[in-house]
Amino acid sequence: MQHGLSMVTLVLLLQLSMAIDPVHRTNITVYHVNQATYGAAPVNMDTGDALGDMYFDFRSVDLPMECAKPSPSTQHDCENAEVTSDNLVITKLVLTVDNRFGEYGRCNVCVNGTDHHGHNNCTDGQYLCSCGERGKPLEECGAAVGQENVTEHFGLEGDCTDSDPNWRCWHVTDPRSPADSTFS
Repeated sequence: MQHGLSMVTLVLLLQLSMAIDPVHRTNITVYHVNQATYGAAPVNMDTGDALGDMYFDFRSVDLPMECAKPSPSTQHDCENAEVTSDNLVITKLVLTVDNRFGEYGRCNVCVNGTDHHGHNNCTDGQYLCSCGERGKPLEECGAAVGQENVTEHFGLEGDCTDSDPNWRCWHVTDPRSPADSTFS
């Protein structure tokens, strides 16, 4: 049944790609890390180009250090099933999309009733996306594929200091590589 559902999703994605104005049609190669049980089609899931996804993959390497003494601002990584699950897979996809990108949706799987982006009464295992300014009421994400430059977003978090833990310094300096994007 899961395989049939994935095929239906891929057929729908193919039909949508044919409906894109040829002037704005472009192919993007994206990667996604998630639990194998969710399938390959990235519906309501964040993806990244090679460097964008690598940023998040590298962040997960230092997770044991980060989660040894979690803070309110880092706790969400320690519970993120896309990082901590023991059945993770990396999927590579070439998607045909409309290059008039919209707002990036912060998408996570719900764990313990929260997606850590503002949905605090969700069903465990459900993927949800949040748009709008962080710390403000959630907004519906638009229909356009969202895009965010990892360097611009995470690379502006400042410099690390001698008193910061090593993992914090890696988080601050890792995204400073050029031309990395995430898509939702």
